[in-house]
Amino acid sequence: MSMQAGDFAYIGVGKVHLKRKCANEPMLHIGNVSALSFGVSEDVKEQKDYTAPGGGTTAESRRITAVEVSMTLLDLDKDNIARAFLGSASNVPVLTVTNEPHLAFLGGLIPTDHPIDETETVTVKIGATTIAAEGNYTVSSGGITIDPDAEDITDEDNITISYTNLEYGNVEGITQTAQEYELFFEGLNEAKSGSPVNVRAYKVKFGPTTALNLINDDFASFEVKGKLLRDNCKKGKDISKYFKVQIVKPSTVDCCDEDNQSGE
Repeated sequence: MSMQAGDFAYIGVGKVHLKRKCANEPMLHIGNVSALSFGVSEDVKEQKDYTAPGGGTTAESRRITAVEVSMTLLDLDKDNIARAFLGSASNVPVLTVTNEPHLAFLGGLIPTDHPIDETETVTVKIGATTIAAEGNYTVSSGGITIDPDAEDITDEDNITISYTNLEYGNVEGITQTAQEYELFFEGLNEAKSGSPVNVRAYKVKFGPTTALNLINDDFASFEVKGKLLRDNCKKGKDISKYFKVQIVKPSTVDCCDEDNQSGE
């Protein structure tokens, strides 16, 4: 079987996995990614031809100055948001929060420290006195809103709120420096019956996203960009220090018999 020109048309889908470089941790799938690309920047030097009218070029030198990586992420989980905003992520379990202190103002929302489970009991107190919700406040997942004409609460009252919180993922934004990652793309070529195309980038450093739309009319997404960096652990002749691509031979190819290649 011979491989003919055109046998490697490509439409790519697949899973992107990341782990922090040199960290003793699993390489995790980061969810739905709608775009993954490598872009090359180069430095071009040219020697002009000054020997004859009309100019021209007698020699040229080209060097790659950077390989940029960009991804568009569609899954807004805590880990992806933390990576996009150079933050830290953690899981917060269900807790019973007792006497969380706040300052009340009529007509205003009091955000609680954790999302409130509205199916559980919420208790608001001024000192030792329990304040009824009816005629005083409304509970939502973000906290409580004091009625503008509350019967038992006045401006700048010191209140406490007791509640059960919902389990959630917490992101503390802009708390970390940019991290170095190892990236593995477990790709499939839809143009060739899903034959595998794997890409391994040894060291990638991503910058923060430029935007995260929190109110929008369509599914939210955000883009992160970074650069491939040299991995000095990779050694050997013709061994890349940056990345490698493994293209599995497609199973749906034109099978050309030697006798038929001449058109007979």
